[in-house]
Amino acid sequence: MLNTASNRNRSVQVHERADRSLDGIFRLIEAAGQPKPLAEVLGAMCADVSMIAAADVVSVYVRDTEGDGQVFTMRGNVGFPADSVGRVHLRQGEGITGFVAEKLLPVSVAVADRDEHYK
Repeated sequence: MLNTASNRNRSVQVHERADRSLDGIFRLIEAAGQPKPLAEVLGAMCADVSMIAAADVVSVYVRDTEGDGQVFTMRGNVGFPADSVGRVHLRQGEGITGFVAEKLLPVSVAVADRDEHYK
C-alpha cells in the first residue's frame, strides 16, 4: 500500500531563486512590497510585466469613483508617454481596459490598436 502522505509531499515543489520560469514573478512580488510611492511601485511592476510577457505596452489602471460612476485611471505604464499616467481615464466598457472591467475576465488581443475595443 502506498503512503499517501509521502506521495503528497512529492507533489509539492518549493521554488527558489534561479528558477528562471519564476524569477519574473519574484521580481513582481518584491516590487509590490517596496515602501515607495505608489506611482513608482506600479511603474516598476509594469516594467517587470513587460519583460515577463515580452510586451511593448503594459499599463495598470486603478478604479476610482467619480461623479456618477466608476472610472479607471492609468497609474502605471511602460510604452506610452510618461505624461499619460494619471491623465488617461476610461469608463467601464471603454477601451480594452474598460472591456476587461466589464467582463471581469482576462482578455488578450493580438494587436491592441487593431482591436475594436482599442481607444
